[in-house]
Amino acid sequence: ALVVKKLGFQVYESNADKADIHISGEAFSELGMTRGNLVSCRGRLEVKATNRKDEVIFVDRRTTIAVDLAENFAGKKALQKAGLEMVKILVPALADAAQ
Repeated sequence: ALVVKKLGFQVYESNADKADIHISGEAFSELGMTRGNLVSCRGRLEVKATNRKDEVIFVDRRTTIAVDLAENFAGKKALQKAGLEMVKILVPALADAAQ
């Protein structure tokens, strides 16, 4: 939501009736492997955007890997990477749908 808001889109929390596009999704991370002091995690992000008519205008998923010294940080880094990758394709799709 932060990146979309910074790009000038109006963002509402939850299922606001005034929103033209509803974005929903799911994200999770899981432990990959540990080597010495390093821990790897895989993060998966799934996103779907629908318009007011409940038509799907965007759907995609991204899986990324990150390494850190702690599992919780590696998992969050993997999810952040997936989010940044997703925004690169989501924003153009939202802009096209808004026109």
